[in-house]
Amino acid sequence: STERNLYEPFQAAIISGYVKDNRIKRFISEITASQGRRSTGGKWTRPDFTLIAVRTYSFTPGKSLEVITFEVKPDLSTALEGVFEALAHSVFAHRSYLAVDTSEFEEKEEVPDERIVQEFGRLGVGYITFTKPADYNTYEIVTSAKLNNPDPYEVDNFITTQMSTDKQEELRDWLR
Repeated sequence: STERNLYEPFQAAIISGYVKDNRIKRFISEITASQGRRSTGGKWTRPDFTLIAVRTYSFTPGKSLEVITFEVKPDLSTALEGVFEALAHSVFAHRSYLAVDTSEFEEKEEVPDERIVQEFGRLGVGYITFTKPADYNTYEIVTSAKLNNPDPYEVDNFITTQMSTDKQEELRDWLR
């Protein structure tokens, strides 16, 4: 399948599975891959899918914002470039993931992705594989994304330039 066809089922799976597994209660999410002519600031500045969580903790005052980005690839042959795309997102994202459709490999077959897994550990980028984009039960978080501390200016700039106006409003409401 093409990358574009994965976006909607991927978004549905992340909202139903990842959000729950990571105890995220308040969030906005958007397919940020294709926004027509909107200026993006360069080739690797726009993730395919973005999830922004607003979290509160018992002993940390205030609300914290967590920008989580996902680069989605339809197969392993395109995955290595995805590593660098996901890494580029760490300028403005608190966590960055590459998610790869590995359905080309049979269930029992070993996915030949050692090089990718190795790079992820080194770079702090998260790596997710899946075989059915809409079914979160087929998702495996091979490597968890390391929590980054991006410059708040870059975070703000990303939200302003990449998220739709209504999502920005929704986010403002969560942060009030």
